[in-house]
Amino acid sequence: MNGEGETPAVTTSEDAAEPVQASDAGGSGERSPGEPDVGVDDADGDDDAGPDAEPEDELTRLQRESAEYLDGWRRATAELDNFRKRNERERAHWNERVLRDVLGGVLDTLDLFDRALEAARASQDQDALLEGVEMIRGELERLVESKGAERVATENAPFDPRFHEALMLDQRDDVPDNTVVAELRRGYRLGEFVIRPAQVQVARGGPKAPAPAAGEAASGEVSS
Repeated sequence: MNGEGETPAVTTSEDAAEPVQASDAGGSGERSPGEPDVGVDDADGDDDAGPDAEPEDELTRLQRESAEYLDGWRRATAELDNFRKRNERERAHWNERVLRDVLGGVLDTLDLFDRALEAARASQDQDALLEGVEMIRGELERLVESKGAERVATENAPFDPRFHEALMLDQRDDVPDNTVVAELRRGYRLGEFVIRPAQVQVARGGPKAPAPAAGEAASGEVSS
């Protein structure tokens, strides 16, 4: 029996359900069967695997490739520099060999000059001196030819500006026009490379020279 003046407490169905709702909202740790287990650690792991991870990997890859390209460029530059230096050394070596070979022949010719002068002083014979000079000239010519140099053809040859240098013109009607009639200084060539052109005198006013044969280079004309 309740005391006087007290109103008996009335419990409704809604009031009875409220503790259950509070328990659910508070997270008592209980889960129903079949519910996935999602914890705090799992949520943190998902944050670490976010979009920031991919840019870091890409940056590392680009830095590695950049270092590889830079290393390759440095290697190629060093190889090119070594090739250039080696080429310069080899060219200088060949130049020295050629120069030494040519100077050796010139020195031999100087020895001949000395012997010719000594013989001329001893005998006072001008014929002996002339003979010695001619011998020296022959030696020099053989030296030049031994290096592959050839004289430029000039006698009755059509004027060719590649190998001839016209210093004088001669009005003549007994030889074809544009023909070399005199050599003023010898010219030499090494194959198609002209060491120095032959200085010549060229005829003008004569009949036209015949056309060059097939395969021959056309000769040039000297302007008046």
